[in-house]
Amino acid sequence: MMKKYFKYIVLSSAAFFMSCEDEDIQLSSPGDAVYEVYYSSLPELEAAVNGTYNAFFGAGLYSSEAGVIKIGDVLSDNVIQNPGGRGTMTSGHNWTYNAGTGAPSSIYGTGYHMVSRANAILDNAYKLDDNLISEADKTKKYQLLAEARALRAIAHFEIARAYIKIPTQSADANSFVGIAYPETFDPHATPGRLATVADVYNKIAQDLEDAYVDLPNTSPNLFRLNKSSLAGIMSRVYLYMGRYDKVMTYASTVVGTVNPCPSADLLGLWRSQNSNGVLFQTLVDSSDPAIGINYSQGTGGNTVSEYNVDKAFYDTFLATESARRDASIQLVTPQNSNPMYVVRKYVQSALGAINLHYGRYLRVEEVILNLAEAQYLAGQQGNALTTLNILRDARYTSYAGGESGDALFEAIINERRKELAFEGDRFFTLKRLMGVPGIPSHYAQGIVRSGNGHFADGTGNPSITQTLAPDAREWQWPLTQSVFIRNPNMTQTPGYE
Repeated sequence: MMKKYFKYIVLSSAAFFMSCEDEDIQLSSPGDAVYEVYYSSLPELEAAVNGTYNAFFGAGLYSSEAGVIKIGDVLSDNVIQNPGGRGTMTSGHNWTYNAGTGAPSSIYGTGYHMVSRANAILDNAYKLDDNLISEADKTKKYQLLAEARALRAIAHFEIARAYIKIPTQSADANSFVGIAYPETFDPHATPGRLATVADVYNKIAQDLEDAYVDLPNTSPNLFRLNKSSLAGIMSRVYLYMGRYDKVMTYASTVVGTVNPCPSADLLGLWRSQNSNGVLFQTLVDSSDPAIGINYSQGTGGNTVSEYNVDKAFYDTFLATESARRDASIQLVTPQNSNPMYVVRKYVQSALGAINLHYGRYLRVEEVILNLAEAQYLAGQQGNALTTLNILRDARYTSYAGGESGDALFEAIINERRKELAFEGDRFFTLKRLMGVPGIPSHYAQGIVRSGNGHFADGTGNPSITQTLAPDAREWQWPLTQSVFIRNPNMTQTPGYE
C-alpha cells in the first residue's frame, strides 16, 4: 500500500504541469501519501529510478501518437498528411495550434511527470545513509542518483526545445522567457518560469555535467544510461546551445568507439532484430497507438498511412544508398489508391506484436553528425569532412565527397535529414539553425514545403500550409488553460497571450 501512495504523490506533483491530454489521471490527495521509509534500500532506490525511465518512455513523451518520435517530422517538411488516414496531429502538421487547442503534443505534462519522479528520488536519497552501507553500495547509490539527475535534464530539454526558443534560433533567443525548472519534490509547488532560455539551458547542462561524473562507463544493456550514452546526449544539448567546443569534447568520446549500423543491417535495426549503433533505447509496449503505427500500419496493398513521405524528400536519396532509403521508406500501392511513399521504419517488428518495438532514442549516427556540424561551425572543415565520411562510408557504395564551404555544410545537414528521418529531429534542426551565422542563408527562412501532394508522383493533396516564417509564434508551443488553473504562477508562451 505504501508504494501505491508513493505513486499518487508523484502524480500530484506532476498535476501542476499537466496539459489537457493528461486530465484523465486520477489523483489522490497529497496528504494521503505515506512514504517516509521509502528509498531506505538500494532495491527501492533502483525501483524508483526504473519508474523514472518508464515515465520517459511511456505514452505521452516518447511513445505516443504525438510523442518525440513523430512530432519533429510531422511539423516539418519530410511528410505530408494522407487524407485517407485517421487525421492525427492535423493541427500540428498545419501549424494551427493555439492557446485554445493547446500544443500539438502532450510532452509538457508527461515531461514534468518524469521530472517529479526524478526529484522525489534526489530529495530522498539521504535516507540511504552513506555511513551505513558498503563502498560498493555507495557507488551504486550515486550511480542511481546520477541517472535520476540525467533523466531530469533530458525531460526539461524535451520540454524546452518545444515550448521556448532554442539558444541558436535567433539573436535574442537566450533572453526569451524560460520554462519552469523544479529541482525539488513538492506536490504543492506552483513554480513560475525561469527568467530566460539561457537560464534553462544552463541548468540542463549543469545537471548533465553533474550526472556524467557518477555514471558507469558501461551498462549491462542499452536501456540504462552510461557515460557513453550520456556523452552523446550532451553533444545534442550543447549543439542546441551553440557550445561547439563542448559538442566536440563529448561527441569525440563516442565517435570512433561505437560503429554506425552497417547499411545491410538497417532494415533489421528498425525491425528490432539488432541494435547496432544504438546508444540508448527502450522496449516500447503500449496499448496506445505507438511506434508501430505512428506513421503507417499494415503492409503492401493493406497499408494505411497517416503521413506519406514527400516525393521531394524521397528524391534526395541516391541509388548508391538504396539500403538506407529502403529501410526507411517504401513504395506501396494501397487498395483503391495511387502509389505512395510510406514510412517503413517501425512498421514491422520481430518481437511478436505491433506495439512491441525497441525505441531508439539515441544512435551513434546522430553523434557523428553532431560532431561534424560542430567541427564545421568551429572552423575545422577538414575534420568535419573526415567525421562526416565515417557515416557516409557506412551508407553509400560510392559518393563524390570532398566538399568544402557551404557545400560541406549542406552535405552534413542533408545526411542528418536522411539518417534521422522519422525519428523526430527535423523540426528542431530547422528551428535551431535559423539564427546560426556563417551558413547558407536559406536556413534563416523557416520552413518552406515543396507543394507536392501525398502521392508518390507528387500529385494528390498537398499540406494545407506550406510555410512557417522564422518569426512565427508556432515555433514555440502554447500552454492550455488547464495548466493555469492548476498553477496560477505559470504564464502563457509569448505570442499566445
